[in-house]
Amino acid sequence: MSEVATPTEEIAATTAPAKLPERSETASTVASECDFDDAELVAEAERLGRDDQLLPGARLIRQIKDESLITDELKEFLRLAVISEKLRADLMEPVSEGWTKQGESHGNRDFVTYYKIEDGGKLKCRIECVIESSLYVPFLSVMNETQVSC
Repeated sequence: MSEVATPTEEIAATTAPAKLPERSETASTVASECDFDDAELVAEAERLGRDDQLLPGARLIRQIKDESLITDELKEFLRLAVISEKLRADLMEPVSEGWTKQGESHGNRDFVTYYKIEDGGKLKCRIECVIESSLYVPFLSVMNETQVSC
């Protein structure tokens, strides 16, 4: 008789989380390390899911011990978080072989664009630019309303 994998093990087996660089503690990382029972973890993960906070929610989902409490909605949420972690890790790694670098200067607004075309014609792009503090909130507003595909 073979063992049946739990839902979290199935997701972890197919999409293991990417290793990310160390981060400083934030409210979400501190909250994810507290001793909550499984019901509280599920409720908080669902709240974070409604707020589109993938990474903090995924940290909580991974702490749930009772697999029966993990709903299909939370499984999908975890799947999206794993994709986000991999994308983030890929974009945060140092630029290596295969990336084409282009830079441009517009007075005080210098930026560098890196791009590479992978197998199958998939384009990956990375833009490094300093954003003026007065433009930060409008920039995030536009990014939240834009459909960015992975």
